[in-house]
Amino acid sequence: MKNISDIVGFHINHGHFNNVEERFDLFPYNNKKNRIALVYGHNGSGKTTIASSIREYSKGNIESGIKFYDKDNNDIVTENNDFFYVFDENYITEKVKLNQHKLGTIVLFGEQLNIEEKITDITEHIKQLSTKQDQINNEIEKIMDIKRPDSIPILKNKIEQILKDRWSISDQRLKQHKIATPVNLKNIKNIVNMAKPQKDLKEINREYQNKLELLNTTMGVGQIVFNNLPNLSKFFPQNYDKLDQMLFKTLQKPKFTRREQEIIKLFEGQMEKLTDSADYLANTDNKICELCLQPLSSDYRENVIHDLEKIKTVEFDTQIQQIRDLYLNLFDENILNNFQSLNFQKFPQLVNKVNYLNELINAHNTLIEEKVNNPYKSFDYPYKQQFKHVFEDLQQLMYELNLSCKSYNDAIESRDQLITELQNMNNQIAFWEVKDSYEELQMKRQLKVNQEGDLSAINKDIQDLEVLKNRAKDELNDTSIAIEEINKSLQYIFYSETRMKLVPEDEGYGLQVNGKKVTPDKISLGERNVLALSYFFTELTENSKIQDLYTRPSFIVLDDPVSSFDFGNRVGIMMLIKIKMEKILLGNKDTHGLIMTHDVGVMFDLQKCFDEISKYCGSIGFTAGVRSLELRDCKIIPFKNKHNSVYSRSIYDIYNFAVGTEQSDDQEYTIGNTMRRALEAFSTFTYVQGMSDVSVNPRIIALLPEQNREYYKGCMYRLVLNIESHSMDKMQGELEAFKYLLITHEEKIRTAQDILSFIYLLNPEHVISHIKNISQNTRVETITENISQWIKKSS
Repeated sequence: MKNISDIVGFHINHGHFNNVEERFDLFPYNNKKNRIALVYGHNGSGKTTIASSIREYSKGNIESGIKFYDKDNNDIVTENNDFFYVFDENYITEKVKLNQHKLGTIVLFGEQLNIEEKITDITEHIKQLSTKQDQINNEIEKIMDIKRPDSIPILKNKIEQILKDRWSISDQRLKQHKIATPVNLKNIKNIVNMAKPQKDLKEINREYQNKLELLNTTMGVGQIVFNNLPNLSKFFPQNYDKLDQMLFKTLQKPKFTRREQEIIKLFEGQMEKLTDSADYLANTDNKICELCLQPLSSDYRENVIHDLEKIKTVEFDTQIQQIRDLYLNLFDENILNNFQSLNFQKFPQLVNKVNYLNELINAHNTLIEEKVNNPYKSFDYPYKQQFKHVFEDLQQLMYELNLSCKSYNDAIESRDQLITELQNMNNQIAFWEVKDSYEELQMKRQLKVNQEGDLSAINKDIQDLEVLKNRAKDELNDTSIAIEEINKSLQYIFYSETRMKLVPEDEGYGLQVNGKKVTPDKISLGERNVLALSYFFTELTENSKIQDLYTRPSFIVLDDPVSSFDFGNRVGIMMLIKIKMEKILLGNKDTHGLIMTHDVGVMFDLQKCFDEISKYCGSIGFTAGVRSLELRDCKIIPFKNKHNSVYSRSIYDIYNFAVGTEQSDDQEYTIGNTMRRALEAFSTFTYVQGMSDVSVNPRIIALLPEQNREYYKGCMYRLVLNIESHSMDKMQGELEAFKYLLITHEEKIRTAQDILSFIYLLNPEHVISHIKNISQNTRVETITENISQWIKKSS
């Protein structure tokens, strides 16, 4: 960029100066000797805005709202703004921090604050992760808590018990082992990882029981049952119509001789024996008649055979044979014994039906036999329906017996395959039995795995953060601060080597006051500001060699370097500013400075300080001119170098505080001192008496209206008694005394009103003139009206 010496002033459009189109000429080009601008401005005039805008500008913030210009009013474009150094309240906050350590105070400066903030952030992050770590550990403990019914151990035990109660015993029986099949991880995985069965539990159970019964029937049996059941139809009449016809049909009797009729009569009821008798007689070996037991002669044999053949015609033989063909064979019950090993449930019913069938066959055969013996007689057949019912029943029973036999034989032939099927079905049943519990178990296990993964990641993060934290602590301890230079600055300010001093400690830089450790709450705001200002000047020389100190061109900004809390250290701070700024200005001819204050007394001190610096610089060939300016109504104007304006400023500040238009935090602490100085100055210059004398002088009190005399006499005495200055040694104590006297903010306002009212009653034009001296815009009528209201309160 251009040289700092090219800076003439700045434009600002930010905060207090929004929409202000004003040129702030600090170093006019027509007088290039000027390098220091002293600016006085009351609180609220915009000094803080200027300082903070320059600070943001130095950081490269395009929204800082400030632009510097040269002699031609052209904006100065900068590439590197690190030559700007700003000391203000923000600097104090950002660069200095007091931490309590054991029974003392550790002071952190500059980069140490960033490192500490980093440590704090890491610590907070670790705390958050530790909280999350505890939460996850609690969740894992719940998942593993045996007192909870949904915990992993309980769910695992539940699954194992379900399998032990049924699956394990069933598997043992199928495998014919001596002990139950163990319920181990491998077997559980085989069950739960199998393909989901297509059938539901009820259907699989039913099929399993059927197959198990089939298997049980084959256990201990070593041979196949041969199915030798006879054809059922041969035990039943084949044609019921023909049967009825044959039984009903009779032979026609021919005309027999007397002898033939006697023979028929002899065989009546047993006609089937005719053929047997004929056959017997035809056999010549038979010599005796089987009926009459008489010897058979040849003639007798031939005659009887002749007669029998006449009776036993071809028609007779044919019909008898046809009737005989209707005989039925009995069902051999012994055949059923071959099927007893089948464990056929209807076997008793089958035996009963066969017995009943044989009873029907016997009845049937008896009727046929009777028909054979009585061929000339008609018979009815009464067993048709019984045979039909028995046939149907036996047909169904034999069908089922055949199926059972086939299954039985198939089971024997494929017993191993059946056992395999039953084992698979046993696993399928077990699958359904443990499915819900296992799914819940797996969900819990996966949740535990996820949480353990999160926990592992958190543990690693915490470990990494602890490493970063330790590194940051090491970096904090290794940070080098020019402690000797800071202590020298403190000695300048306090005129003592022990009043305030930094000492190296393990955790940083310890602070001692009067040779003793103190806690942060014992350090005043003024003392903190002194530390900050000392560090500020030290920071300017960081990374510089001794011979190069302050040789770098810089733009120094000091905003209220003597704060409202530094009255007791005012001379010492001025000495430090003089020593440091003199070195800085001599270090580089282009270095410039902007020093601002809200205190008129400090402004006079700064003028004297920099006038001396300017004279010394000039004596050795350096120019370091000083401009004294005032910031008023968003404008820069020349500062009126008149000490009586200090008094006017005090009256004006008291008035503003009394009406409530200006009540900053600084004034809360300084207004008491301002009121004391104003009252003392008025008393001295007007009546050549101290303020304690004015309040009791009868001649002066008589100047007050009668109704107000007692009030102001007591009011002024109370003020004088508590804050009267008896010596220069009490300067620091006066502020504290007044601070504790006026306990409340309202009491401070009332005291300000009483002091102005007191002076006004003695000399109205005096008050009005001094207020107008500072602010021409304040109307006389307004001043008079406000003070009149305050006076009424005292009447």
